[in-house]
Amino acid sequence: ILRRMMKLCVAETSDGNLHARENEQRLLRNMGVHVVVLDLLKIPYDKMEDTRMNHIMKLAHNLLQYFCYENPTNQAKLYDLYFNDYQQLSEEQEVETCCYIFLNNIQLCKTMTEKHIQHFVHLIELHGRKVIYIKFLQTIVKAENQYIKNCQDIIMSELVTSDEVLVFYEKGNLTNLFERMKSDTERTDPNSLLNYHIQLVHLLAMCTEGKNASTEIKCHSLIGLDDLVIIVTHPECIPEVKEAYVTFLNHCYIDTEVEMKEIYNSQHIYALIEQSFCPDIEKLITKATDEPNLEKYILNTVIDLLTQFFNSPFFEQASAPQHRNTTLISLHSHLIKLFTASWLTATQREHVDRCIHIISLIADRRGLLHFLRSNHSSISESMLPSHRTSRSITLEPRHSGTYPADGYNHSEDIEHTRVIDGFVAFLSQTSVRLAPLILAEISILVDVIRAPAALFPEKNECRLKFLYGAFVHKLIQHAKYLLTQTDENLCLRIMHSLKSMVKSNTEFETIGQSLRLKLLRRYFSDDTQYLKSIYQAVQEEDAIERLRLTQNELNKQGASDLVVELFISQSSINILEESIHLAIALLEGGNTEVQKSIFRRLNECEIASEKFFQVFYDKMYTAQKILKCMSSITNDMHTENDDYDDGVFTSRPDYSISPNISSTANDRRSSAIPTAEEKTLLNSLANSSLELQRNVHSNINEMESLQALEARTTTQQAPSQSEPKQNATSEIMDVLDFQSQNRRPKLVFELRIMQPILRFLQLLCENHNPEFQNYLRLQTKHKTNYNLVCETLKFLDSICGSQTGLLGLLGNYINEDNVDLINQALITLTEYCQGPCRDNQDSIVNHESNGIDIIIAIVLNDITPLNQKNYDLDNASKLLLAVMESRDDSTNAERILRNITPVSQLLDVGCQIYARGKEQDTESKENTNDEIIHDEESNDDTSNVAKTVGHNMYILTYQLARHNRELEMLMKQRTLDDEALSYYHKHTAEIEIIRQDRSIEPIVFPVPQLCEFLTNEKKQKVFLTCEQDEQGSKVKDFFEKFSEIFEEMKWQRKLRHQPTLYWFSSQMSLWSDISFNFAVLINILVAVFYPFNKGLKDLDSRSSAAIWGGLLMTLITILIKPNATSMRMFFVAGILRSIYSVGLGPTLWLMGTIQVLNKGIFLVSFMGNNGTFSKSRYENLTNFQLVYHVGYLLLCVLGLCLHEFFYSLL
Repeated sequence: ILRRMMKLCVAETSDGNLHARENEQRLLRNMGVHVVVLDLLKIPYDKMEDTRMNHIMKLAHNLLQYFCYENPTNQAKLYDLYFNDYQQLSEEQEVETCCYIFLNNIQLCKTMTEKHIQHFVHLIELHGRKVIYIKFLQTIVKAENQYIKNCQDIIMSELVTSDEVLVFYEKGNLTNLFERMKSDTERTDPNSLLNYHIQLVHLLAMCTEGKNASTEIKCHSLIGLDDLVIIVTHPECIPEVKEAYVTFLNHCYIDTEVEMKEIYNSQHIYALIEQSFCPDIEKLITKATDEPNLEKYILNTVIDLLTQFFNSPFFEQASAPQHRNTTLISLHSHLIKLFTASWLTATQREHVDRCIHIISLIADRRGLLHFLRSNHSSISESMLPSHRTSRSITLEPRHSGTYPADGYNHSEDIEHTRVIDGFVAFLSQTSVRLAPLILAEISILVDVIRAPAALFPEKNECRLKFLYGAFVHKLIQHAKYLLTQTDENLCLRIMHSLKSMVKSNTEFETIGQSLRLKLLRRYFSDDTQYLKSIYQAVQEEDAIERLRLTQNELNKQGASDLVVELFISQSSINILEESIHLAIALLEGGNTEVQKSIFRRLNECEIASEKFFQVFYDKMYTAQKILKCMSSITNDMHTENDDYDDGVFTSRPDYSISPNISSTANDRRSSAIPTAEEKTLLNSLANSSLELQRNVHSNINEMESLQALEARTTTQQAPSQSEPKQNATSEIMDVLDFQSQNRRPKLVFELRIMQPILRFLQLLCENHNPEFQNYLRLQTKHKTNYNLVCETLKFLDSICGSQTGLLGLLGNYINEDNVDLINQALITLTEYCQGPCRDNQDSIVNHESNGIDIIIAIVLNDITPLNQKNYDLDNASKLLLAVMESRDDSTNAERILRNITPVSQLLDVGCQIYARGKEQDTESKENTNDEIIHDEESNDDTSNVAKTVGHNMYILTYQLARHNRELEMLMKQRTLDDEALSYYHKHTAEIEIIRQDRSIEPIVFPVPQLCEFLTNEKKQKVFLTCEQDEQGSKVKDFFEKFSEIFEEMKWQRKLRHQPTLYWFSSQMSLWSDISFNFAVLINILVAVFYPFNKGLKDLDSRSSAAIWGGLLMTLITILIKPNATSMRMFFVAGILRSIYSVGLGPTLWLMGTIQVLNKGIFLVSFMGNNGTFSKSRYENLTNFQLVYHVGYLLLCVLGLCLHEFFYSLL
């Protein structure tokens, strides 16, 4: 069993390296294999006598090692479950497993502390000088080509202070070292002192790598240059020892943070070149030795050291005696010979080429090029500073020889890539064509399920069978039956169909709409009434009503009971997920009938109710456990790698610590697993006439492995008109597009399933349902109480990483991957409290977890990059308001204020959000034209989220100020000077309401900016025309007129962008007064002087002078102090003067003309104020006031053109 599982975890490549099989590793992780193996390792046995058990334990360790090989997620799992008990780890196999846990995992390596390292160093003192202990220290020093400075410092400190660990050779005991090199036993035994010494020198080199001044200084005292040169240049020195010492030389003396001019001025490097490097290069070229490690030593270690040494700025400052130039020329000659070797790979040739190029530049600066030409006449021309030939050689095809560079056939890889790319492109183009057609067919299927009776004529017997939802009832009963038959796929299809009935208001593209209409006429031609109802465009109000009717019909047929049965059936996770989505669809919008049905069903059966709550409690508990296992390390890994299983790091079985990106990294693709919805979609189209769709179906079904772990949860939001189209289209595209299927969710399933669960719990409490609010907290009839309210709070506490106790690092835990989940938790907690539900408020505030502190921290901290949207802050502030809702005491407010120090933070946050919203407004106005701005402003005043969130923050501060004198005084002072606080103060209002218990409660609410556009005329009209109820209140009638007032305010806002029309509309009262006054004067003239042919007596001079005097006096009054009375008197005097000057008829005609013009202007202003231009013709014809004023204008025209008596009707 263990061996088979080991083969599942890794695969051995042709070159002997191991390659992780991450899908199988993930499968074993989710099955909990590692937990079982860890339990196996705890079994006691006789280690000395029981050899069989020793072998089994070794295999168990090997399985754990392969289980976490190149898999950061599994490494983190074993880190928590295995390495945390590091003090119990001492045996070689256990330490080897620890090496695999930390191998190439920089995040885990950064967690190593001084106590950890001390423990493993002391193991060397207790159990002897074993190579595996040094290997572990090497593993934690370097990971992912990065060096952990903290580990370097601690390891060096421990090594220096421990004599038992260090094994070094000086001039006095070098003979012992050389004797060991001659011994085959020492070289082959992995735990020999020779191999221990080699790995120890490698460890010292790694502790100095990356330029660490403190470790460099300590290493200088351990291995001196003289001893190093003696060891490396000795004829008996083997390549493994040379590699260790030369690597140490490079990192400790050349590539250093501390200036080491000694190495450049001394003869040590040149001695190594003459006595060791050049002879070894000659051996490698001629193959004079069988040393297998010589090639790696020369082409990697020696070339790197020479490149680093000769390319250093300190080298140019060093002296250059003649004998050193000779050594340089000799080295150049040997490198040229090595460069021309036919068996070099392209990479190796490039490394040698670069080193030759650097030496050639040095020779050029020192005037040594003629020596190079004389020694190598056939090749030296290529070695000029331009260095063209050697550079071009690296681009030639690699030569065949004794050492093939790479046995991999790249043509197969290219062909494979070409086929895959072509297939993906084909699917992409096909999906564009098929997606709208498939969507249209699915919608017809939903219509058939919704009203199967419409398929038959009225008098048909089948029509009677399908009336009143009988077909849907049968479907639901069949789904319950399938639970006992374990037919999961069919059950998923039924649930998907039921969910589609609720979410069926989909918008279709032109090609899809034409197919839909064609199919509708084909199937529903016998029921014209139903066909007409489907054809008609659905308004938003009608869509909500249709949604409610569909939900109630499904509930009546037993859908809510089906959901409860599925929850308690302990079925697969696919069934559970689809059940939650079906329940969400039934409850969307807060359907009280469905809430009552679920509540009644749970109350009827105590056992079913307890299972129901246990399912969600277990899911929450599991999610919390996973989150707590993910320490800050796991969160950092998640941020850097996007997905734990996506990073591939390759290391050799011999614990070579340098990580190289695997050649298979680019070819590796994740398994494309269709979700439950996608599978249902495919199966429902199985009988389609499109052969291409069948092929796509079969291709996708071939990859249906681990579908449980890849089940997708959709983000639940408020219903909108565009959302169904987007969701439905995305389902089709996901099925037809391989690339979309290869995009993995960034959260594990146990966490992703929490979002629909929390959404479901929120909808159970929607519309302030006190029964479910209390029931989710306390089940009195259960043997075990499952407090889902507190569990939700604990889940929020876990996902925000508060188990670390560092709330200041909240931004490290909240990121783009889990922000939707956090927001849903905040919304659900808010719904628990609203109403208010005082017990839930107390449970949240007084819970022992850090939940309330987390919420406060979200409000106060600027979390990047989420601060650009403010959604988390909005939901957190609403939750704090809900916690304090309708509270007479100050307990909860004081609990919140306890963590806000200083209290001015609340005001500062509100002001910052206001400034951010102002910047967003400015940017949007700069980037959009006026027409777009007008369209946006015609919508609700919710586009600027920042201002809305800031207003919530101000109201929260206002509520808390009632319980904190300091905050109250600070608000009053800063409101006078601060623009943001002044804006919020101006747009905040407070009313008092009387609750059912006759208590008076103040309600503070934001006044939308839209209310600024409510005209005085409208205010007066509403106040005067609203009818009083039996208690003398006008509130009821006011709310019935709300939609009319709201639409008018939106029109008034749009009217501001039409200055001319706005000016006329704003003067409507003036035009009305003028119209009324002229009507009165005209009627007086008609009543007094009709008929007009009688003539008028001439005025005497006194009367004429009096009229002129009155006209002059009123004019002077208007100029000095204008008022309505003086203006009326001026017009009366002017009319009298006109009557006796030009005659009664012309005066009356002039007044009628002015009345017609004024009434026309009034009608334009009236239409502008009431938004007549934006209303339908029917609404305008049924508007009594508009018809009245049009009739009024018509009477004025008739009185002017036909007969004066028409004026009497005014």
